Amino acid sequence: MKKCLFLLCLLLCVTCFFCACDEAETPAPDPDPTPTHTHEWGEWRISILATCTTEGQEKRLCACGEVEKRVVPVTQEHTFTEKCMTAEYEYTSSVVQTVGIYCYKCSVCDAKGTNIYVTEDASICFGEYPQSLKAENVTVTETTDSRGYFLGSDGAYYAKVTATPYRNDYTFSSGIPVVGGEVYYFKVEPIRWRVISKEGNTVTVVCDSVIDRVVFDDDKSVDRYADSDVRAWLNTQFFNAAFSADQQEIITTTELSIDVEESIEDKVFLFSRDEVNKTDLFATNNDRLLISSDYIRAIGARVDAQTGVGIWWIRTFSSSTSGNALVVFTDGKIYQCNLDIAYVGVAPALTLDLS
Repeated sequence: MKKCLFLLCLLLCVTCFFCACDEAETPAPDPDPTPTHTHEWGEWRISILATCTTEGQEKRLCACGEVEKRVVPVTQEHTFTEKCMTAEYEYTSSVVQTVGIYCYKCSVCDAKGTNIYVTEDASICFGEYPQSLKAENVTVTETTDSRGYFLGSDGAYYAKVTATPYRNDYTFSSGIPVVGGEVYYFKVEPIRWRVISKEGNTVTVVCDSVIDRVVFDDDKSVDRYADSDVRAWLNTQFFNAAFSADQQEIITTTELSIDVEESIEDKVFLFSRDEVNKTDLFATNNDRLLISSDYIRAIGARVDAQTGVGIWWIRTFSSSTSGNALVVFTDGKIYQCNLDIAYVGVAPALTLDLS
């Protein structure tokens, strides 16, 4: 009897337990979390400007106050605001001080740009040719280069000449007399040119001195500059002797008017009478006076014994006398001269593309 009562009580307890569990309330879920904020960004604005050498930075703002930043890469754009000498013309410190061709340099990183600035009334140095008498303290060796020039103790090269002056009272620019039959050495140095005109990176120049002595033409029957010996010499012997291969590349071909019906194209040329008369740098007779190099005083060129001013050919033929071309004489005036005269010099001209 007691056993049955115990079992009945146990069954009642189990039943109550399960009933209580079934009737318990389900726990309420947690409240909804705060909704996610979506940024509404403004425009990117530069905070640090990128340059050709340093990175920059941009940032943008959200209305909530959040800031987002990003790096701006180094730019390839330079700030070409400073003028500097172009390396091609930096021969010596003395030349650099007077040369008038400049390029623009980046004010940030010193990179050189491609645009060229040419000062008014400028001169440039381009190519090289024998010109000045060797200094006394320089010793010339027997070593020669491919051009036949002799190496000096100063590292420069020299042309060797046995003097045949036009007159026996000539002196070199230093005042030393030119003695016929004496052996002299002349320094191969940069040629200085006057800038006659410029358009962008293109400049037309004429030699600032009478640089060599050349016969206009041995055949006095020639009546066209196109057929002359001096034209051939300028574009072969002089062109190859005075300019390196790289320099020859930037000498452009110039169209030359010969007469009303004919034109030719040359790399190196002589000015015509009209070009001399219309060029501002030759506006007066005094402007046309060009000093002769020491070199040509020793090889038979005619010069003014007191001033060293030389005579130079222009490509125009005489309109009155057959077998004559025009020259600028030592007084700056234009005269006519026989084509086969050997004492007249040249002041070559050319056009350069400096881009």
